[in-house]
Amino acid sequence: MEKDGRGKTPDERVALRQSRSKPIFDDVEAWLIWVLAQIADHKITGLNEFLPWRHAAKAA
Repeated sequence: MEKDGRGKTPDERVALRQSRSKPIFDDVEAWLIWVLAQIADHKITGLNEFLPWRHAAKAA
């Protein structure tokens, strides 16, 4: 990403970083909402079911 931003203005670099990071943060937000909706009624020994890669597999 930094290589793509080289030679651009600071505002263009910010826009580039934000456009590439938004999908990542959207995935994290979806995962967190999913975890918070289920965690209260879950046994402590099963918390590994809430790991992000398990959520991705269920969402696919």
